[in-house]
Amino acid sequence: MAPVRASSWLASTLLLALGCSSEVANPNPVDAGTDAPAVDAPAVDVPVDAGRPMRSPQPIFGACDSAAECRDGMICRRAADTGLPGGQCNRECTRDDECVLFLPGGKPIDGFCQAADREGRRYCARVCANGIDCERDGYTCQGINAGTINAVNICIPVCTATSCIDGTVCDHESGRCRPAGAPAPTGRTLGQSCVANTDPAMTAATVCQSGLCNPQVTRDSTGAPFQTGNNGGFCVSRCILPQGYNSSNIWTDMELPRSNCPANGICFISRTFAEGDLGTCVQSCTQDSDCRVSEGYACRKTFRVTATRTRTFANGFCEPFDCAATGARACPTGYTCRRSMSGTTVVGDCVPST
Repeated sequence: MAPVRASSWLASTLLLALGCSSEVANPNPVDAGTDAPAVDAPAVDVPVDAGRPMRSPQPIFGACDSAAECRDGMICRRAADTGLPGGQCNRECTRDDECVLFLPGGKPIDGFCQAADREGRRYCARVCANGIDCERDGYTCQGINAGTINAVNICIPVCTATSCIDGTVCDHESGRCRPAGAPAPTGRTLGQSCVANTDPAMTAATVCQSGLCNPQVTRDSTGAPFQTGNNGGFCVSRCILPQGYNSSNIWTDMELPRSNCPANGICFISRTFAEGDLGTCVQSCTQDSDCRVSEGYACRKTFRVTATRTRTFANGFCEPFDCAATGARACPTGYTCRRSMSGTTVVGDCVPST
């Protein structure tokens, strides 16, 4: 059985967020805290805290730049070393109960002992229900281990222009802070072609800096190669949703927001509309020529909100176009329209002709 049409990867997320049925057409994926963590990032980030005084010792998950700023003998996972926005007081762990955050007069906040990193060390992560729970600028909430008994939502780093301090700046591709003046990372950037990290053919030059590639080829349930319609693959990255997304008209303004995406990105919903929650950075556009037209991509600016109402924005994002839609263009040279069913609707992907 073939996987669900892959080029509709954002369609399913909008369906989930709207809470609608098939009437919604494909729109096609305690310190330094703030209640509004996502802000529009400047073109070039700069450190924001030159010469700040030392903090009083912080609890687990608090901001730090040295172990002296952490309580109870914890280590400081410095932003310059780990990419964690603002640094993070933490400890090595073997059990979840070693990761609980105790606040004076408050209810304990659960923690999660993460899988070992490349050096074999396990560190704590804060458990969350939504992005606001994470309580720190540059962090939001993501589910991991879905479909297993270890499924949990934890706070993850997705840096903003204001969250990278102590001599670091935000790398909006990876969502991590890096030392100011450090060489730019290698790899593919938002919207560019890519090879998945798990592909044996991957190299440092072909993987996304974000680590998130929507690949051209996946495997179906039998293990056979399956063309997704994401021709050449394309890079996406993570962002933090700003205030303004909603189920009535998708976004409040006429121009979809960048938030903390790279300069050529739009921060679009992943599963919810809520401010502070995890979003997906996709390549922004205002016309088809901004996209990789020769590989079957087009600029999507119109979204169906209900069975009778659509919303068109001044900008949009590049996605593989539906070649089976009424009035759709023909697939580019070298590609064929592969039709399939999505519920009761015929949809089409441009896939390589050979």
